[in-house]
This record gives sequence, C-alpha cells and structure tokens, in this order.
Amino acid sequence: MNSPLRAFLKSLYGAVFPMFYRKTEVTGLEKVPSKGPLILCANHSNAFLDPLYMGITFPHHIWFLARGDVFKGAAVNRILKGLGILPIYRMQEGADNLGKNAEVFENCYRLLGQGGVIGIFPEGNAERESHLRPLKKGLARIALGAIDSGLVNKELYIVPAGINYEFPDHFYSRTQVRFGNPIPLSDFTNAGTAMQPRNINNLTKAIQQAMAEVHIHIDDNNHQRAFYFLINQYERDFQTEAKSGDDYFNAMKCWSVCWNKKTADCDVGLGHFLQFEQTIRGIHKQHGILPAVMLHGLTGDGATHKFPSFYTVFAALLIGLPGLLFNLIPFRLPYLIAKSKVKKPEFFNSVNVVSAGLIFLFWYLFAYLILGFVAEPAWIRLSLLILLALSGRLSLRLHHEFRRKQSIYRWKNFCRLHPERAATLRQNASDIKSWVKNFVNDALIFS
Repeated sequence: MNSPLRAFLKSLYGAVFPMFYRKTEVTGLEKVPSKGPLILCANHSNAFLDPLYMGITFPHHIWFLARGDVFKGAAVNRILKGLGILPIYRMQEGADNLGKNAEVFENCYRLLGQGGVIGIFPEGNAERESHLRPLKKGLARIALGAIDSGLVNKELYIVPAGINYEFPDHFYSRTQVRFGNPIPLSDFTNAGTAMQPRNINNLTKAIQQAMAEVHIHIDDNNHQRAFYFLINQYERDFQTEAKSGDDYFNAMKCWSVCWNKKTADCDVGLGHFLQFEQTIRGIHKQHGILPAVMLHGLTGDGATHKFPSFYTVFAALLIGLPGLLFNLIPFRLPYLIAKSKVKKPEFFNSVNVVSAGLIFLFWYLFAYLILGFVAEPAWIRLSLLILLALSGRLSLRLHHEFRRKQSIYRWKNFCRLHPERAATLRQNASDIKSWVKNFVNDALIFS
C-alpha cells in the first residue's frame, strides 16, 4: 500500500471538492465502528468520483473493488493497487478472467482478517440514476465467504452509505454522504456453512433496505432535476439553506417520499409543476436567463437572497481580476478535456474534477518555479500564490454574481419584448406557488 500517495490525494481532493461543490456534508459517522473489519457499500451514480468522495470522507483507508478491465498495463496496475484498488472480474471481461476472482476474494478475506475495510458498489456499473438499483449478490457472497474462510475472527460489519448529489455535474451544487447503521454478519450466519443461498438472499435484501434508508430516492429518474428545482428554487417554503446535517437529510427524505407518492398517484398539480419547470428550463436555454432570476421576477421566489449592488460587484472584480486571469487556464481546461473526451454523462464530472485537481497542482508548482526568478525568498512566492488562489476563488463567486446581474437585464428585456408570454408565466407561477405550499403541508404528513 502506498500510504504517502493516498494521503497526498486525500489532501488534494479534500481541498478540490469544497471548491467545486457549494456544500459537502457528511453525517452518520458516529455510527461507524472505530475498528475493522468492515465492508463499506454505497450507491454508484458518478463513476470514479464516488470512490474518491468516499475515500475523502471515510475515517479509515478503504480497499475498493473495481472492474478488471481498467487494470491494463503494468504501470496502471501498480498505481491502482498502490492506491488500494483491487480488480474484480465480470463476464464482460471474458469468462477466462472469472477464475482470477478466487485470488481476489482470498485477498479480501485476508484484508478483513487484518481489520481492514473493503469498499464495494453493489449496484454494479455507475449509472446516472436518482434511484437505488437492485443490488448484485457479490457483496453478500464476499461477506459470507469471509466468515467461511476462517480468516475473520472478529465481528464483521457491513456499513451502508448513501452518496446524494443535487446535480452531480453542476458547479456550486450541494452533496451529502450519509452513513447508516452497520449490519452485523452474525445475524445472517446459520450453523454450518455461511454461504447458503438463503443467507445470501436475506443479507442482500437487508443491505438493499439499509442503503435505501440513507439514499434520497426519486422513483422516476427523469424527474430528479425537477425535484431539486422545487426544493431549491422555493427556498422560502422549504428553508433548504437553513437546514444542514441530519435535519437536511431527514427533510429531503420526507419531501422525496411525498414527491414519489404524487408521481405514483399522477397528481394533477405535480403534472402542472413539471410543465412549468420545463418551460422555465426552456427559456433558460434559449435566452440565458437563470431560473432563480425568473422566479424572483414572477413571484419573489428563486433568488431570495439580496443581490449585491453594481458598485460592490465592480469593486470586488478589481480584487478578483488577477486571480481570474491567473487561474483562467486551470479553471477552463478540465471542463474542455471532459467535454471532448467523455461520452457517458456519469463520467463527465469525474474527469472534470479529477483533472482539475491535477492541473491546478502542476500549474501552481510551475508558477512557483517561475516566480523563483523574480521573487525571493520562498515565503514571498508562497504568499503571492496564496493571494492568487484566494483571488481566483473570489473570481468564481463574482462570475456567479455577474451571471445573475446579466440575467436580470435579460429578464427585463424578455418581459418587454414578450409581454403576453410574461403575463402567462406570471399567472402559472402564482398557481404553482399555491401548489408548492400544499406540497409542503402534505409532506408533513409523511414525516
């Protein structure tokens, strides 16, 4: 195990994640046993960003199982294993490779016997879906196989985790990792062989239920964006920003249950809301007007916080301009790389964020060396780079404020050019506002 490399990457991306996501929260860590052996399982919707996220937030080092086809070449193989990633072979990698899994399982049993932690995504492949998919039985087989191996002489626990993204690809969105109650394997081992079909099936069902409890589940995957549009844009009704930690997760679970029920019942009001959300999204794409600005102009919702004045933005821009110019390449280059190289949407953000961390690292190391020719001693160079980093962070915030200011101008222009459409939108927004209030009251019934 390459501990220095793991520690370095954990520190690097522990700093990158808060820069990309507006708020990253971890809850339920108090439920995690202080020592192994443990098997950590989580939902899988954001490709290799999911294990990276878990590695940053989990207190123990995790040995992850990854599909065998990524272990190509001696160098890649060495790097992945140095990071604590082990191959698991599927039928897609060829039937001849399935025999290698016996050795992988033995390694897992030995790691667990030494008090280690194994990380598994039991849904299988990463898919950009908002609901928990049926679990494969491989997790239960590994866990019960570890008991049968005789190498694990302590209580083995399975720790369920839910990785909940608002919008996985959106800069400045919100994420939360929720850890659930550990599942003791002793509850699923009968006398004799643990690897009995009944034990495997019962354990898989228990894991599915435990993971569902820590996952914000939207039945219809096409409605995830609309659900978060409802929760975030009508912040005055839901008070999203005022909630954090357990309160935020519990509220989201309550709201998602109400949403799913209304979807199943084909609620007329929900249908109107979905149409309204699509209309707002369409205007956003066509005219570049932020939804929060539109809702703020229609009903006073949306952008509920106070807009800074033009002079405030201009003054802050003078401070943020050096950081914007200096960081423009590392800001933009990861996005361009992801856009040109990634074909599947669930891999876009992984490539974007991971490449951003490495590009920023080498960019600042290069700048440090170049500054060595003009700035001495070393503390002056470090101070300049820190100031440029802080200025760059401010420039990101200013870019967001600039887009809001620009959207206000565009919205006023839209209302002037399309008065009848704006009047229709205002009436629809008023009706939707009433439905939102009823939705909040209905959600209290499910809490």
